[in-house]
Amino acid sequence: MSSNLLPLYHKLLREYDKVLNLTDKLIYAMQTKETEENINLLLDQRLRITQAIQEMTRSLNNFSPSDSERVEPQIIEQLKSIHLKLEEKASLLEKKEKELERLAEDLN
Repeated sequence: MSSNLLPLYHKLLREYDKVLNLTDKLIYAMQTKETEENINLLLDQRLRITQAIQEMTRSLNNFSPSDSERVEPQIIEQLKSIHLKLEEKASLLEKKEKELERLAEDLN
């Protein structure tokens, strides 16, 4: 799987970008009191991407280096860099989700 590991991490980064973008749109939609239909559409899109992120994460969690051919040191360095970016995006997403929760509470 090591040959597939790097592309999977890159795809995971792209999915995080998508979910962050949709979260921004959702926050804006809630702040500007857009239609419920539009908000629900954004929520559905966000849910699908979040589920894809969860699936990719499960796949990465099941990766076992012993099941793989030898991984080159430069790939390990790239993976470390990507992992740091993922941590940053996950932290940012957590902050945005707290903002979403606050907005949802204000609507009720």
